[in-house]
Amino acid sequence: MSSYYKRPRFSSGKLLRAEHMGALEWQCFEFPSLFFQGWGNGVLAGCKLLTTEDTVTMGPGIVRFEGELFGVREPVSVEYYPTDEIRYLKLYIGSNEGNDTCDIRRFSLILSDHERLGSGELELCRFRLQPGAYLRCAYTDFRDRETLYDTLNTIHESWSAPGGTSLSPDITAAYAEEALSIGGIPDLDIAVCLQWLDPKFAVSKKVIQHYLAHYSCLEIGQEVGNKVLFQGLLTRLEQLKTGRGQGTRNAKPARRMILVD
Repeated sequence: MSSYYKRPRFSSGKLLRAEHMGALEWQCFEFPSLFFQGWGNGVLAGCKLLTTEDTVTMGPGIVRFEGELFGVREPVSVEYYPTDEIRYLKLYIGSNEGNDTCDIRRFSLILSDHERLGSGELELCRFRLQPGAYLRCAYTDFRDRETLYDTLNTIHESWSAPGGTSLSPDITAAYAEEALSIGGIPDLDIAVCLQWLDPKFAVSKKVIQHYLAHYSCLEIGQEVGNKVLFQGLLTRLEQLKTGRGQGTRNAKPARRMILVD
């Protein structure tokens, strides 16, 4: 059995047949998805969150959902108000509203009181806004990212990554930047952080797990969520700041020598 690669050629006087249009459709829409086989549902790139005094806006980006890639071309916004309760900001991807000539998907932002995701929903952040407070999206340091009051907490944001979902690249980049500012950190940490400093996509959850397990900040093999990964990174950051945990959990004791005069 053989497989063929077809690429239509565009030139004056050429007639594009149905099979040529089918090849063009595959090239434009199906082919890029092959690069992300096995990745989970979530944001793939972009979709930055910004706040004003009464609005949260998600910028343009790319989302992977149910095996397909969707481009969000325009910003999407939703109004918010203080409730002093945890609110969950979710991206809702509607079902196909098109016909046999065009697929149409609607993207909306939803503020919910429930953590559980419904059909077509992806979490972007959560927050607890107090009356009179301003909802911020800037952070003072890495630990500040776990703040819930009056702050966009994106630890649980759904980011597509190899093998499933993971922490957003903004979070791993923020960890890398703060860790690299510490003098005398081990070579392994430097290598990892340099890779995370300017990522194109989210870092695989498995990669983060192995890195943290190397310094006994996380047990390898257990199924973990974003919160556990973040807490593990906080632990490793504290180790680096205090000079602890420079070696690995499997490190052998140094060889001792006795000199006899």
